[in-house]
Amino acid sequence: MTANSIIQLDFQDGIYKKLLWFRTVGACSHRIGSAGLLAWSSYRTGISGTILDMKLLQKGWLFCLVLILPLAACAENRQILPLVAAPDPQGRFDFSMPEGWQSVTEGEISTYTPADYDGSEEDLRVLLYLAATNTLDTEEHIDTAEPMIQAFLSNNLDEAYEVIDQGEIRVDKYPAMKLVFAKPYQDSYMLGQVVITAMPGVVLILLGTGLRADWEAFEPTFQAMLKDFHLISAYTPTPPQS
Repeated sequence: MTANSIIQLDFQDGIYKKLLWFRTVGACSHRIGSAGLLAWSSYRTGISGTILDMKLLQKGWLFCLVLILPLAACAENRQILPLVAAPDPQGRFDFSMPEGWQSVTEGEISTYTPADYDGSEEDLRVLLYLAATNTLDTEEHIDTAEPMIQAFLSNNLDEAYEVIDQGEIRVDKYPAMKLVFAKPYQDSYMLGQVVITAMPGVVLILLGTGLRADWEAFEPTFQAMLKDFHLISAYTPTPPQS
């Protein structure tokens, strides 16, 4: 299959969506997005020796093991917090948040935080970014989405974060790329996940962060929140007037 024929594939083709977001996330250079491109490339093609691999080797595998193995070991003991409906005020999507949490929507970003959230970096928070690219044309969608993703990640994650794991999931039945990231913080670590979903005509990013112990306990709830997302008003182009 040629590059031109790939471009012509429909958005409903899962393989094409992965190729699309592989390129899109790659635009986020020098931040978590660029690491995400390398992680996604390694995950999809099995190519070894990427810059991401070298970063992990330089920092030592112990860094990854310290963070990842406890998550697997205690997975069965972690509980999902009760969730309540948190529909988008603009009617674009249905979502859920933990009972007792608060939500604030400003433009294209909805923020979900515990009731005692004071804005400090170590506090748990979940961000949901949803913005229309206003096109179903493949190339136009990619060109529009790239700076949108770059700006969101740049504004909400600093350069100290490193990708330590990656995978693919589905959000509202659409293919999505999941990146797990971390950075040293005082005598612990900051942990989190970013999920970038391939949807026709829109950019959807879900981001969660917190101090290591808090995030480890919260991560199953974050996954449950992802499962409760449902897009209501996807972009539909206006048919040409005759």
